[in-house]
Amino acid sequence: MLDGYIARKYDKISEFGKIIDPLADKVAILVIILQLYRHDYIVPLYFWTVILRDLLIFTGGIIVSQIIKKVLPSNLLGKITAFSIGLYLLLVIIGLEITLLYKIVFYISLLLCYLSLIGYAVRAYESIKWYKRNEAV
Repeated sequence: MLDGYIARKYDKISEFGKIIDPLADKVAILVIILQLYRHDYIVPLYFWTVILRDLLIFTGGIIVSQIIKKVLPSNLLGKITAFSIGLYLLLVIIGLEITLLYKIVFYISLLLCYLSLIGYAVRAYESIKWYKRNEAV
């Protein structure tokens, strides 16, 4: 979040940054979540939900970028979802698995994963539709 804020504040946003920043974030989450899963700290449902969501969003982003000739930046729902994933992983790492807060963040984070995936799919569809309609003009 900090690197995105700094890039916007100093007007240092680039097409390369729009690609590499979320990719770096996804790789970091992948490494953390993989280690937690391997050591049985997180359940398979959570592991696969996050992994498949990120894989689908990343792959879809590449496809959409090829079609519309630009990179779609992340949206607010995606940022909130990433924050909820980070918060959940932090709660796991510091050992708060038996608390009510842990359960609440777990379910909210899962729900946000599904909602953000749907949101990205709708946004991709709308962007492609808009691009094709305006490309013909």
